[in-house]
Amino acid sequence: MAAPFAGPGGSTPGFGGAHADAFAVEQRPVAAPISQGRPPRAWLIGGGVVVLLGLTAVALTLSGGSTMFAFIGWLLAGPAAFYLLAQHTVADMQQRARPVYAGSKAVQGMYWTVVVLGFAGIALGAWLIAEWAGRL
Repeated sequence: MAAPFAGPGGSTPGFGGAHADAFAVEQRPVAAPISQGRPPRAWLIGGGVVVLLGLTAVALTLSGGSTMFAFIGWLLAGPAAFYLLAQHTVADMQQRARPVYAGSKAVQGMYWTVVVLGFAGIALGAWLIAEWAGRL
């Protein structure tokens, strides 16, 4: 039989020879929280702002301003806005890859509004540029 106050590796009396740790605390496994994906709004808001700036520039050309505004408006409503929409789509796909995705009808509606306004800015800007080029 081991000593009544046995050190490490010794058995404690009264417990059938099992090792016991007086400071042991039972720990339950902690579940990691599930990451929830959400539609990114920053790229979409940026695209909307750029489209509105492009439409404003095209409107300045319509109200008698320089044709340079039509070029600027076409660039803003076209390549710049659709670049930001593409970045939104990439970020949205990354969010959709998460275990849970909380979609938003408002974000989806805003996306299509930016697309339609972008096409309108492209078409109107191109029309004004074509009229200018036709008068050369």
